[in-house]
Amino acid sequence: MKKTSFPVFLMLILAVLGCALFMKEYRHMHNSPHQGNAAPVKGNGGGEQESGPVTPVPVFGKSFRGIVTETDPQEKQLIFQELDGEKTASFFYDGTTSFFNRFGQSVTAVELSIGEIVDVRYDDTEKPLISVSESTEAFTITDVVKFDIDEKKHMITIAGETYRFTDDIFLWSEGEKTEWMNINNLDTLTVRGIGKQVSSVVVTAGHGYIRLLNDSYFLGGWIEVGQELIKPVTEDMLMTVPEGSFHVRLTNKGYLGEKDVTIERNKESVIDLSDIPIEEVAVGHVEFNIEPGYAQLFIDGDITDYEERVPLEYGVHNIRIEAAGYQTVTTNIKVGSEYAQVDIELDPDDGTAQKSGSSETPFNQVTQAPTPLPTQVPTSVPLPSLLPTPLPTQTPAGVVDIGGSSSSTEIISSVKKIYVEQPAGAEVYLDGSYIGIAPVSTPKVTGSHVITLSKSGFVTRSYTVNIENDGNDITLSFSALSAEQ
Repeated sequence: MKKTSFPVFLMLILAVLGCALFMKEYRHMHNSPHQGNAAPVKGNGGGEQESGPVTPVPVFGKSFRGIVTETDPQEKQLIFQELDGEKTASFFYDGTTSFFNRFGQSVTAVELSIGEIVDVRYDDTEKPLISVSESTEAFTITDVVKFDIDEKKHMITIAGETYRFTDDIFLWSEGEKTEWMNINNLDTLTVRGIGKQVSSVVVTAGHGYIRLLNDSYFLGGWIEVGQELIKPVTEDMLMTVPEGSFHVRLTNKGYLGEKDVTIERNKESVIDLSDIPIEEVAVGHVEFNIEPGYAQLFIDGDITDYEERVPLEYGVHNIRIEAAGYQTVTTNIKVGSEYAQVDIELDPDDGTAQKSGSSETPFNQVTQAPTPLPTQVPTSVPLPSLLPTPLPTQTPAGVVDIGGSSSSTEIISSVKKIYVEQPAGAEVYLDGSYIGIAPVSTPKVTGSHVITLSKSGFVTRSYTVNIENDGNDITLSFSALSAEQ
């Protein structure tokens, strides 16, 4: 009896030890902050986001380079996305975790920015993060307002420099992940990457809209929002404008209307032109020096003799210069002083220029007139109050070249159409010009364009679309608009 009880007793002891070891391992896996699914966490933009399945950390190793995608200071939790990949991991941190900027200086967890590229160190026990450091190899470009995106070629151009990106690029706007089509070229971005590859783009300032009411008097004229955003006034237009405060100026047929507005993200600011006092516009005198000297000058569509100074109202004017054997120049100028001059030299037409294209006058060919002539500006309009503030470039305030019509935008055919089907019942605008109520169509055009959708009681939204000359109709459907809060 004693001989048989000993093996049984030994087996019981081994079984108990095995269970104890199993439970210890189970508790370790269950309590570890690096395993399983992440709970919803709050991003910097507020509101709760479902981050979805979070990949167990061991896929990264004990250190990795990633992008900060979500932060929750209250729960002391961070979520990272692997650099140039889709896998994410959630970590908790405490007072033992170290945080450093790119210069090796100690910072706090709340100073981490969404979209920041960081080097992360951790161990595989139940301890929290060891350290999070801003990558010294990463670049950060802030306040990006001049950019061009080619989603098909996976390229973004910033200030003449071209960078590449992958399908896994991290895009963030208004407290949540977004898509390229939701980013407008009037937005302000923070761009981060390594080398010539961009890994994250964060929209730091978005855009809103200006709606004109009772605009019949200014149809065919120009609207200027600030110093750089200038467009022709069209019927029932809804103009996309960056966030911020601006001085709005409308001119047409010798008259002027002005108003200060504040633009909020995704909201419409209404300007009722019947409430704006209309004043007489001052007149500037522009000297055109054109080579060859026999070239024809058209101003606002009318052929103009430019042997003497040309009187032009303050504001924006379209000019076209033509000469046999030379490329045609089409551009816009803005008159903003009593006397100024425009120097333009046409390029010979060697047959390589596109028929639909037009060359543009460089900024350095527009100069202030050196010697003012006796003033002929109407005394009924105080000249100093109408002089615009110079742009933050070397362009003088007298006459400002604001760019010609781009050859990348062209009506291909009145037969081929762009169809906007959804959301049904929404007003549809193409680059600010009213098209109609969805479902609606418009002649097909090439290039990058902004489709804006508006409906009473709902948040106005806009989308950037790229239209190619592929010989087919284009059908677009967008998500339903969100109700205003």
